[in-house]
Amino acid sequence: MLETYFCAPKSLRRLRSGISGPHIDAFADDLERDGYAPSSAVRYIRAAAHLGCFVQRRGRVLADIDLHTLHAFAGSVRVNRFGTHPPI
Repeated sequence: MLETYFCAPKSLRRLRSGISGPHIDAFADDLERDGYAPSSAVRYIRAAAHLGCFVQRRGRVLADIDLHTLHAFAGSVRVNRFGTHPPI
């Protein structure tokens, strides 16, 4: 459940909105079940939501994601001085 990693109602609403929203709770469950550290799970969940926003802004759907889309997404993500992505 997404509440394992996020507690603010605004964050929960934001993560569950958009095209990745219907899948984000199951993704969080998978990360927890597979034993990911909470800090890693939070980063992966945010990245998944960010990818959904990226795809949606381009007028596409999740099924349209291909290698070209992933390369474009990777090129659009800024990395901070700590080597991590900024929170969405």
